[in-house]
Order: sequence, then C-alpha cells, then structure tokens
Amino acid sequence: MAGAITVLAWGAVEYGEAYKAAGELANVRAAVKWATDYFLKAHVAPSVFYGQVGIGDLDHAYWGRPEDMDMYRPAYKITESKPGSDLAGETAAALAAASILFKDSDSAYSDDCLLHARQLYSFADNFRGKYSDSIPDAANFYYSWGVYDDELAWAALWLYRATGEETFLTQAKAHYSNIYTSGVQEFSWAEKTPGAMVLLAQLTDAPEKQTYLQDLEGFCDRIINEKPRTPKGLVYLSQWGSLRYAANVAFVCLRAADLGIKSETYRTFGKQQIHYMLGSTGRSFVVGFGNNPPQRPHHASSSCKDPPASCTWDDFNSPAPNPHILYGALVGGPGQDDSYADVRSDYIKNEVTCDYNAGFQSAVAALRQLAGCGGSTATTAAPDTTTTPVTTRPPGTTQSPVTTKAPTTPGPQPTTDGGGSSSCDINDMVQQTNEWSGNFQANLVVKIPVNSQSWSITLTFSSTVTQFQVWTADASATPSSTITLTNKSYNGMQTAGNTLTINFIASYSGAKPEVTSITFNGTPLCSTSKAKQPSTSSIPKTTTNGVSTECAAVQQTNEWSGNFQANLVVKVPADTNSWSITLTFSRTVTNFQVWVADASATPSSTITLTNKSYNGLQKAGNTLTINFIASYNGAKPEVTSVAFNDDVICLN
Repeated sequence: MAGAITVLAWGAVEYGEAYKAAGELANVRAAVKWATDYFLKAHVAPSVFYGQVGIGDLDHAYWGRPEDMDMYRPAYKITESKPGSDLAGETAAALAAASILFKDSDSAYSDDCLLHARQLYSFADNFRGKYSDSIPDAANFYYSWGVYDDELAWAALWLYRATGEETFLTQAKAHYSNIYTSGVQEFSWAEKTPGAMVLLAQLTDAPEKQTYLQDLEGFCDRIINEKPRTPKGLVYLSQWGSLRYAANVAFVCLRAADLGIKSETYRTFGKQQIHYMLGSTGRSFVVGFGNNPPQRPHHASSSCKDPPASCTWDDFNSPAPNPHILYGALVGGPGQDDSYADVRSDYIKNEVTCDYNAGFQSAVAALRQLAGCGGSTATTAAPDTTTTPVTTRPPGTTQSPVTTKAPTTPGPQPTTDGGGSSSCDINDMVQQTNEWSGNFQANLVVKIPVNSQSWSITLTFSSTVTQFQVWTADASATPSSTITLTNKSYNGMQTAGNTLTINFIASYSGAKPEVTSITFNGTPLCSTSKAKQPSTSSIPKTTTNGVSTECAAVQQTNEWSGNFQANLVVKVPADTNSWSITLTFSRTVTNFQVWVADASATPSSTITLTNKSYNGLQKAGNTLTINFIASYNGAKPEVTSVAFNDDVICLN
C-alpha cells in the first residue's frame, strides 16, 4: 500500500493541472488521504510501525465482504529489534509525498505527514533489516527482494523535495551509490530504483545530474528496446500483473521524457502502453471503461450481492458479472500472446490491487497534461515481436500456482481394481495441516496415474461439506457430500508420475466430514482409509548410518538466465511436530526464494528450510511439496543431498 500511495501522490504532485482539468484533484487527494490516515495510525511510536494485519493464508481463504471478516487477525509490527527498512522507508516516502500534495489545501495535515515521514526515515536508516524477515508471514505474499537501499534513497529524496534540507539529498546519493543500477528491470512496489533515478535527475545539478540522466536513459532504453512485447505491442515484463509492470515503466519513461531524455520516443512508448490498457487493440482492461471491459475482476466485495444476501465462495465461482462495477480498476492483464479471459477465478489475469492502478493512473495524468499543453501525439511505435519470456521473480500479491513436472524417476503408478486402489491409503492422499471450529485445512496429494490434458478429481465425504475453498482448481457447488475439482487453465496438462498437490479448506456443521473415496478422471484412486501399519509402511526406517532409503525428488518446473524454479517433494519419514530440510548444492546459491518454509541466509551452497507455524505438524507418509526458486552466477547448482531433521534422504 505504501508503494502504491507514493506513486499515486507522485502523479498528483507532478500532474496536478491534469487532475484539475478533469475535476479529479479532490478525489485523488481523498484517495491518498484514505491510506495516509491509516499510516499515521499505524505509526504508534518513532521506531514502531504496524505493517500487517491478518494471517495471509487465512485471509486468502475468505471470500466475502471485508466488513464481515471475523476470523483471527493478529497485528504485526516492525521495531528496533525487528526492523524493516524497506517498509519504513517506503512509508516515509509516501507520507513525504503526501505532505507536498496537501501543503496548499491542508497545511496542518501536511505538517503531520512530514513529521511522521522524518521519524520513519530515521527508523529505517538507523535500524536496518528487511521487513519480511521481521514479519515472516508477509514473505509468502510480499517478499522483500534484494536489499533496501532503493527505499532508503527514495524516502530521502521525497524528504528532500518536501523540506529542501540538503542532508536528505546527500543521504539519498549515498544510498543510491550502493545500488547495481544496470540490473534494474522494473519499477514496482518492491523496486524503487527507477523512481530514484527520476528524482535524482530532476533535483541535482551538473555535472552529477548527467550521471542520473544516463542511468534513467539506460533503464528506459532497456525496457523499450530489449524487453519482449506481446504481438499487439504490450511490453511484457512479468506474467503476474503484466499491465501493472507496463504501466509503471510507462510512467517512469514519461517522467524521463519531461526531463528532456528522448522525449518523443519515450512519450510514444508511454502513450502506446496506456492506450493498450484503455482498449486500442480491441478491448479495455479497465473495469467500467471503454470497449468490452472486464466484468468479473478478482475482487471479493464487488462480487458480493447487496446485504442481507450472504457472500461466499459460491459468489467467487459464479459465472455472472460482478454485481457492483469497480469503476477504474486495472486488471492484471493478458498473457504474453495477448490472450485474456474475463474469469474471476483467474487471479493472475483478473486480480486488482492498489499498486496496479497507481502507476497507470499517474501515467494517464501525465498524458492528459501533455495533451493539454499541446505536446507530442506521436503515433504508436511498431511492436517488437520478440517472444522470449522474461521473469525477474514470481510477483506477488498472491501465492503463485504450481505446475509440477515428472521426477527423473517417476514413482509407482496407482493400480485399481474397480473398487479403489489396492495399495492406496486416503491418509496418504489427504494430509490435514490445520483445524479450527467447523473447518479443516488439508493438502490433497495425488500421484498422476496417466498422462492427461485435463483432469477432474472427485472427493466423496462421509457427511455434507457446507463450503469448500480451493485455489489451484475449480470446485463444484456446496453444500454437498461430493466435491469435484477440475483443473485451471494453467495446470491441466499432467504427466504420469507427477505429484499434484491441492490445498483446500472444508467447512462443516456437526460431525467432521471424512474423505471416503477419491477418483481421478472417473478412475477410483482410493475408497478406504487404512490404519498405518509400521511393519508394512513404505516409509523405511533410517539406517544406522543416518541415511533413509525413502527418496526425495527435485522436480524442475522453470528455468531462465541465472535462475531455476523447482518443487522439492519429500515423503515425511516419521511423525514430527516441526521439521527442517537441508539441501546441499554443488555450487553457491546466491538467492533462495521459498513460500511455505523459512530459508537460511544466502549466498551459500547449503540451504536449510524450516517449517512455518501452520505446517510443522506432519505425519509419517505425508508428501511435503515445497516450491522454490534458486538464483546463481556461472554454472547451475545441482542438489547433491537432502536431509530431513538431520537424517539424510536419498535423492532421485
């Protein structure tokens, strides 16, 4: 939110005349103030800032009106002992930018914002650390990539702009000097370097100004000339929120044009990107605007009918348009082939967020002011037809879907006798991870029996399930004692031997429903739940030399320059209340990203993963699937050994 508000306020500060001309200046101020009021309340002491309310997994498991949320939602803070330089720095930037925006209309509020901005910047600078280390639950959704020099430089620059105090400019230059600017590939909530380039080029004098102008030109040239485009011309920086990334770089390069850098080229690029979003290539991606706009954004409250009607996952699964039009919201956007479907459950393409809109709206304001001043209206540049995918990270407001590939040595395929698998235990396939009043959460772990282009999995329960929540599949209607799951567009193709893991939450009244049978594409996989017999278990005991004969698998799912993504699949060898898994690599891993575990520090050739609070309890025979991304320099590091709770496991 802080990153979004800084960019939103930035656009209003730079292009206030455009907002005035549109009659929207009061509205943009109100939008900024809605968030800055919250920041001021969350900043309860100079070095204490509340950065998160709620548990990400539980919040994502809820679909309904925000005012109806009644689940456990703890508050998390950063402090001197648990710092968050990126979070405190970005919030300082937002409040400093807001102080400029409100200076003429509400000087007292402007002063209050500036006071808190000063304190938060001092906190960020003097107590260094990443906020996702101090608020670990945030790492599943808003992981702090890299370092925080960009946020510190960004905050200092906004404070310099708000106060004119040279100390802030000096500090901003020092922070900026620590950044590897040639490697910057985006402008986003987690990467503020391009914004710092703009402000440094704007606020400094010759000769050093030239350095910042060159850095900014290099960034825009890389985006415009080197990054892939969709066939219709959208610069494609990431699968997740593709329009957000394009809008953000469009805004940065429009600011660069205003500073005299390749003005016509950059304005043409910015205009072409924003016009794509507004519908120039056939459809609008802005809710409530233009030709064939999205009608089913992935947005809970607008999908709810008016009270007193309830709002549940049935509304999420409804094919009908959202009852309320979320005017002006920019959806995530198309795939690299320009494909787009207006489907609420496709959160990659249809999610809406504050930071999706901030850069887009600021770029629209820039173009409006440019048009009003008689600036360039150059025609759209010819699209680059490059199709090489570029992924800098799995972006993140929501956990990324996982599509697995077959392990090097596929495990045994289930056999059936028409009445269920003779070697199957439902306890192995339905692995409970959490339980609370009237609800339980579990992983459904299915070993794919045959190659499939699409799949459906039917679960039969012993009693009625009143609500069934799932994220990587579509579910049939509830209440029911039979739930059928069907694949999403991205995970239908499965290879025999793949492990498909589907997390779900089942709600019920009365006795807890148990899964009594499972079918895959109509073929029974399991129809009984057998008690575990240690003497016949497929989980061998650890041998005296500390090596288990139960093998783990590392199943690679993606690879790009200096990075690979994979699933680590481990069969839990013994009941445990907590776990650690140590991966030894053949070479140094420079960065290791994981979402369902905590990882030891990098760079290192040994990575130790420890459980989250919600998945430490594991039963013998459970399949633990951990998706990760490993980054490296030079030759690719291979996993050479895996240990579970210090016992070495063989590796397929």
